[in-house]
Amino acid sequence: MDGTAWVAIAGIAGTTTTAVFVQWMSWWSESRKLDKTHVQEAALRTNEHRRDLVKTWRTGLAESAREYQMYEHKLQLSDNSSELLEPNAVGSEWFESLRRYLESDYLRQIIWLRCDEDLSRTISLEISRVEAEWFDPGLLHDGERGRGNDPG
Repeated sequence: MDGTAWVAIAGIAGTTTTAVFVQWMSWWSESRKLDKTHVQEAALRTNEHRRDLVKTWRTGLAESAREYQMYEHKLQLSDNSSELLEPNAVGSEWFESLRRYLESDYLRQIIWLRCDEDLSRTISLEISRVEAEWFDPGLLHDGERGRGNDPG
């Protein structure tokens, strides 16, 4: 083969390599965009699920606290308190879905949950702490976990 043939072969090979490289770069760029889109969509779904959980917990806590208040009221009016069943939130969907996120060993291991005023406040603070961890971690500071206090 003479020099001209080698130049022609090299030219074709260079053009083909360039075309393949351009196509690969285009594919790689599009793949990165799609990966980023999938990650963003997954994050949106996770946040939506978390917001639903927080809403379920708050609604469930409010209902359980109302049930306990009604129980206490009936207890005060009743002559036979043994006929009244004390409400227990353990086993309820809202509490069982919250239990794994609780920091308090007492609440994580509790077997009877009376949603009186004090315990309702404690659980409400726990829900707020989890919500802050998920959606606004800037509100959590060393030594101030879950309180949402801004030292500034």
